[in-house]
Amino acid sequence: MFSWNPLTISYQKQEFSLNPMFRDIAHEIARHLPEGKTVIDAGSGLGFLSKELSSEGLCVTAVENDPLAARESVFPATRADIHDLAPHPITDMLVCCSFGSILECLALARSLTDGLLCMVRRNQHGHRFRPDDGSPSPAVIAKTMLLSLGIPYEETFVPIEGGQHFRDHDDATKFFHTYGIHELPSLEPCEGPFPLLYHKEDVASLFFIKKENIPDFRGKTTLVIEGKQGIGKTTLVTRLTEGYRGTLTGFLTRKRDGKVYISSLDGSLSGIAGNAGESTPKAFDSIGVQALCSAGELRIMDELGFMEREAYRFQDAVISAVSDEKPTIAVVKDRDLPFLSMVKEHERSLL
Repeated sequence: MFSWNPLTISYQKQEFSLNPMFRDIAHEIARHLPEGKTVIDAGSGLGFLSKELSSEGLCVTAVENDPLAARESVFPATRADIHDLAPHPITDMLVCCSFGSILECLALARSLTDGLLCMVRRNQHGHRFRPDDGSPSPAVIAKTMLLSLGIPYEETFVPIEGGQHFRDHDDATKFFHTYGIHELPSLEPCEGPFPLLYHKEDVASLFFIKKENIPDFRGKTTLVIEGKQGIGKTTLVTRLTEGYRGTLTGFLTRKRDGKVYISSLDGSLSGIAGNAGESTPKAFDSIGVQALCSAGELRIMDELGFMEREAYRFQDAVISAVSDEKPTIAVVKDRDLPFLSMVKEHERSLL
């Protein structure tokens, strides 16, 4: 997890004294807004993007919650949690550059802008300084989520240098040690005050979304994914959670050799739910209920269908889960059953 400290701040200031990444991103953003329009830069960090947006003639409010980053910002920053801005300013565009989850940015845009949301996400898979990190690219995660929610968007692309410049090999060694890398990767010579470059070619995706196309997420805690068998519901859940850094809870059901198996996300509970197509309440009322009661920050229910139509303890546990405050993703079979309708039509569900 990235955190601001004197070392990370010094390396970012070192890099972006040369790297035109934020200048190029700001220029692309400015193409979507006339000069003089207002922008809120959410989680503005050290203010490099805010500064370049201002240079494009836009009226920028930089908002950064970290006190050290806000104090060291190269552009005047409002030290605040973006969720607690009061009174809520209404801006022409909300910019979230590598900030927040997709749902978080969409919800913020509903309250902070009358115009556009711009989400900036890298296309590089994994961590740019950890080659062994196999997590999906933030841009792919964003696109998957927007498509799953049926939200129209315009995507534009900006080629960027995603690496880091260094004074010398000692400077580079110190930098990579902060990421747990003790073998120095290949560095390229370059001109200027920082003559060594760890080159990482990347492309930034800019997702422009009109506020009028963003659903109202207020009070919604459960994302319900419904579809026919084999359409890719579980694949979608996997894509949405691949880069998640918190703890998962809930249950999974899988069919193998004509039988359906149910297990908890952490693997501590598992068993045979029954033969595919049968109504088998026992495993759902035991393993399923216990799995839904286990601790975790994001709950997965994959999937809800007709086998549990007589598992009343399990059904009560599912409705209780949908009713609470914990973020939940529920995969639901495309069947017309009273239990499934209760999940899909619940006031906290977003289908």
